[in-house]
Amino acid sequence: MQPNWVDYVLAFATVAAVVVALFLARWGYIWQKTPKETIRLVNWKPTVQRYSGSVLYIHRLIVKNDGDSILRDLHCNLVRIDELKDGRYQERTNFIPVPLNWTNINQSSRVLAIEETGLLDIVEHASDMSGYKICWAGRQRPEETDLWHLPVDKVMLYLSFYATRYIGSVKLTVDGYEMKIANVVPTPLEALLHDTK
Repeated sequence: MQPNWVDYVLAFATVAAVVVALFLARWGYIWQKTPKETIRLVNWKPTVQRYSGSVLYIHRLIVKNDGDSILRDLHCNLVRIDELKDGRYQERTNFIPVPLNWTNINQSSRVLAIEETGLLDIVEHASDMSGYKICWAGRQRPEETDLWHLPVDKVMLYLSFYATRYIGSVKLTVDGYEMKIANVVPTPLEALLHDTK
């Protein structure tokens, strides 16, 4: 019995299906949608709290998940401080990157659902002290005060955000007791450093 045209079509379809399956197994990731991990700084929020006779002022950032996926393990590090000296900003030399604290959970990372906002503690100032303290995650600061104390004068703070990968950086200017956000959408840190020179 000789094969008819149906047998040829079935054989060709089988080979084609195997080729497509092998191709998708190897290069199918090209068509998969990569989740967009983006955040936006909505505003900054000064908060006043009273503790046994002392008044504590905490400057917080309102961070919103603008992406299309849940941000797991979202954390923020203070990566650089520039202080105003002799009329120009200079990078602080006695500084190490600092994990910042998320409000009310006292941890360095958190989960943000899509469109959810979270408060990130940046600096705090007590009524009985001069200058600011950096809000280290977990409230654990080193003994050396130079690493976490900021003057009230003008300083620039550079924050970098991470989730499953680097999201971007923002620049904050602290002028006296006011905080200004230079960019509400995180951008590469190199671009922010280039803007200040």
